[in-house]
Amino acid sequence: MELRILADRSQDEGAGKIAACRTAFTKEGPTTRGAEEGYGWFKIKDPADFFKTKDLKSQFDRIQKETPLVTERRGDEYYVLAHTVEDYTMTHAAGAPEWSAQTARLNRSTQGYLAVEVELDGRGAAQLEKLTGDHRGKVLGVFLDDQTIMKLTITDVIRQSIRITGAFSLREAEDLEKLLQQSKGLPK
Repeated sequence: MELRILADRSQDEGAGKIAACRTAFTKEGPTTRGAEEGYGWFKIKDPADFFKTKDLKSQFDRIQKETPLVTERRGDEYYVLAHTVEDYTMTHAAGAPEWSAQTARLNRSTQGYLAVEVELDGRGAAQLEKLTGDHRGKVLGVFLDDQTIMKLTITDVIRQSIRITGAFSLREAEDLEKLLQQSKGLPK
């Protein structure tokens, strides 16, 4: 599991860099490199859930214009642009501050939907608190295996745990829990 602040064209954060990333996407396709601009393209695992629509193919152009997030489509795959630099991420990349998740367990969202709650160790909790404190009002992406699995708007500082929600069936929630337990940063 990794966390990244998603690029937001409404917050005037490097419009030229975002335009360069879009141009590169058109020419080369999606890339997570992003070293030159500080951004990378990441595939969205469940685009219908991510965009909260059932008819994504016909709605994507409208959604893309209305959302402040920077998104693109290539064939049937959808991508979101996210930051790749340390002040905007919590990753397990070489040289990044170390942290780990302690547990991943089934839970429920405040609306009663199935969720997987991930609790971080002390270092991870401190990094999460700083990341979310520094980026209130921005959108945080949760990533698993370089794919975006969910997004949330940071309204307050998040300290110790993240609840991953979606339109999960019980089996999907259990599968996500297992994936998180098997991913880097969680005890086996």
